[in-house]
Amino acid sequence: MNEMGELRRGWGIIFASVLGLAFCIASYPLYSMGPFYAPLQKEFGWSLQDVSTILLIVMFPVVGLAPVVGWCADRFGPVRLILGSQIGFGVGLIAIGLLTQSLTTYYVLWLFTGIVSVGTLAISFNKLLSANFARHRGLAIGLALAGTGLGGVFAPNFAAWLIANYGWRMAYVGLGIMPLVVALPATLIFLRPAGSAAAIAQAARQNTVGATLGEAVRSYRFHFIAWTLVLGSAASTG
Repeated sequence: MNEMGELRRGWGIIFASVLGLAFCIASYPLYSMGPFYAPLQKEFGWSLQDVSTILLIVMFPVVGLAPVVGWCADRFGPVRLILGSQIGFGVGLIAIGLLTQSLTTYYVLWLFTGIVSVGTLAISFNKLLSANFARHRGLAIGLALAGTGLGGVFAPNFAAWLIANYGWRMAYVGLGIMPLVVALPATLIFLRPAGSAAAIAQAARQNTVGATLGEAVRSYRFHFIAWTLVLGSAASTG
């Protein structure tokens, strides 16, 4: 199959991945946090540091569970993870808006949201993209990862508009609705047919390029790439 044929066949996978990564746990809370500082400080008297701590709280499950997400994507297929996590992410954000009564509940709800949302990480989508694109894999992944930038443009402006018109609680509710009404339907329509464990296994059999886990970890190239990504992500996120 030529490059354009591959892109025409898989455009829906790229589209759904863009939307999924626009509303993912690794970027959506970070980009949308700014407009919430003032109303939370006004209502509860929390400091800027108190509110900002949720970013650290969210990163614990994101970092700690990332290897588990990768293993589950290999074992059960990534679509189940993505679907469940998109639902969990939306419900978690809605709960933050409706149930927060103290700094403790705010932190607990964010920790819960981080845990149930880890399947929205790029790991899950990259598994799908790598399985369904061979000749044009780099472009497909690059286009999909642009979704985080789109989320960065959308999230703070949408949050600020919601806060100005409906208050911070309904703003969290509105933010939580978006993964449910935008990203989730796209996953059901475009990713589910191509993302089952059987479909990915079939695609892997057709693609002979790659290495086993044992071969990869014994290669200096793997460690060079892995540490470049780890240190680069740590620097940019920090």
